[in-house]
Amino acid sequence: MIAGSRGASAGGGEVTPPAVPAPVNLKANKILDVPTSVSVPISADQSLVVAIPGRMFLQCPRNAPVPTTFWGDGIILQDVWNSTTGNTLTMVYVGTMPLPAADLSVPFAERFARMVPSFVTGLEEKYARVDFRLLTDPGNIKIEKTTVKVDGKPVPAFRTSRYQTAPSTVNKKGAQLASEAVFFGAPSAEALLYVVIDSKGKAMPIEKLLDGLSIRKTSTVNPTGRLVALNDVSYGVDGRWPVRLGWYTSPAGFAPTQDTIRTTTELVYGEERLDASGKPNAAYKIEHRDGTPGKTHEQELEIERASHQIQDAGAPRSVDLAAGSGRALVLSYKTKVGDRAAFGQSAMIVLDDKVWTFTWTTLGDEALAKADAAAFDALLKGMSLAIR
Repeated sequence: MIAGSRGASAGGGEVTPPAVPAPVNLKANKILDVPTSVSVPISADQSLVVAIPGRMFLQCPRNAPVPTTFWGDGIILQDVWNSTTGNTLTMVYVGTMPLPAADLSVPFAERFARMVPSFVTGLEEKYARVDFRLLTDPGNIKIEKTTVKVDGKPVPAFRTSRYQTAPSTVNKKGAQLASEAVFFGAPSAEALLYVVIDSKGKAMPIEKLLDGLSIRKTSTVNPTGRLVALNDVSYGVDGRWPVRLGWYTSPAGFAPTQDTIRTTTELVYGEERLDASGKPNAAYKIEHRDGTPGKTHEQELEIERASHQIQDAGAPRSVDLAAGSGRALVLSYKTKVGDRAAFGQSAMIVLDDKVWTFTWTTLGDEALAKADAAAFDALLKGMSLAIR
């Protein structure tokens, strides 16, 4: 029964409806500080994996006015170093670009080496699109040959000299960041891969991101479950721009794909689970919208039920999130993906002034759907939220 509904007592009289839980104080929650990894798809079936230190959060949503990729297919990470304010001292950009169509009789190494100077020459444009300024003349940025270890083996790479950047909206003295870039190639995907860092002083050397580089089949990127940390940086209903953080363990098999990373809808984040043939048999996505002042959790759920046209789901189940993070109200229902029958679960979560709708879709039989429902509940029970 939905909290707040009225019913009869055993003696036939009216009973007092259960109290609506008060909003949780997400400002009191500690910020995650656990190392994990991130991945970026470099082809339909391959991904680059990068090990990252704690307090690195993926910048979301994917449709923010400021792009959430530096160039090509990629991600932006923020080092949420200050546990009190959520301030960031380091930005990291990880991504991939296909090499231009060319005569394939020319070795990959030569074509990759030609692309690196072009990338560096265009740094001013790349920084401008993420609302940063390049303070160093690109002509003064040197490029040197080096190597990086990928899957434990040295591969040819290029590294820039250090250069200076700054946020476009900050002009005060001392706002400059020390920046650096490393490039290496993925011959099997005909792609250039990059890791770029902007850091205040010596807050984080780029070497911290070059340990644990790997190129794997996307279906094997996450064999046992992987921590995902998200920073929903978007204006609130009252014009505020709080730091909204959420983290959870993405179940085994799930990872970003080209489909999820290229979407431009109201998507905070999404991943797919690929089977052995490389086809998705499940996917999840997190969408967001402004919360409605004065609405209860249950009322917000009914808004989601109507806006997503969720039919025949019945009453929701309530799942407690990790300690101090509140709860999710979950609807289970049958749906379709294209012309295929599917099973859906949508969890409605209140994150300060935003409503997150976390939807998991299973393409498979009822046995797989049942197992996925249990996995989704486990994910939600381990999900933590914090704001600053």
